[in-house]
Amino acid sequence: MKKITIFLTILIVLFFISNKSINADIIMDGYKPVTFCTKITNLNDFNIGIVANSYEIMKSKSLISNDLCLSFYKFSNIDLYWNKNKDLSINQNNILIQNIKHYHSPVKNDDPLNGITEEYKIYKKENGGYGLYLSRRISSYNNRKDKIENFQCKKNTEQNIKHKRKDAEKIISKENTNKISNQTRKNDNIHEDVSFRSKHERKTIWNIFMNFLNNLFK
Repeated sequence: MKKITIFLTILIVLFFISNKSINADIIMDGYKPVTFCTKITNLNDFNIGIVANSYEIMKSKSLISNDLCLSFYKFSNIDLYWNKNKDLSINQNNILIQNIKHYHSPVKNDDPLNGITEEYKIYKKENGGYGLYLSRRISSYNNRKDKIENFQCKKNTEQNIKHKRKDAEKIISKENTNKISNQTRKNDNIHEDVSFRSKHERKTIWNIFMNFLNNLFK
C-alpha cells in the first residue's frame, strides 16, 4: 500500500511538471511581472455590443464593458467582434481585431517598467460597420514620469485594424522603436530559458521516475 501511494504521488508531480500551462505561470528568479490593461474607452458612445472571444488555452465568450480592463488567462488569444444585439452572438464579418494584446511578459527586477495600459476607441465606418484602433498607450515606471503615447485613427486603412501594433510603432520615434525591439529580444530570451529549463527538468525527473519503477518492481 505504501508503494502504491508513493507511485501515485510521483505521477501527480510529473503531471504538474509536464503541464505547459503550469510551467508558463512560473516567473523565473530575477524577474517581475508587468501589469497590462487593455480596454475600450468610448463604447458608451455607440449602441452596439463588443464580444471578446477567447480560444485555444481557455475557451469563453463575454461582453466587454466600457473603460474596464480585459480579464482573461494571459496566454489566451482574444478576438473582438461587434454586434447590434448586445449579446454573445458572433459574425465573422464583424470582427474588430484579431488576437488583441492583453498580457506583457515578465521583465528583470532592475527594469523600471511597472505597467502598461492600452486604450482603444471605436469608430464608425463609411459602409455602416465599425472599426477599432489603438488611441493611447500609458507606460508607468518606478521613480519616473509616466510615458504617454497618443495615436491617430486611420479610418481608411484596414491594416490598422488587423495589425494595429505595427501601425502604432511607425508613429513612435526611432529611438523608442529600438527600445521596444531590445525589450522584445529580452522577452524572447526569457521564454527560451524557461522552455529549456522545463525540458531539462522533465527529462531529469522522468529518468528518476523510471529508476524508481525499476526498483519498485524488482
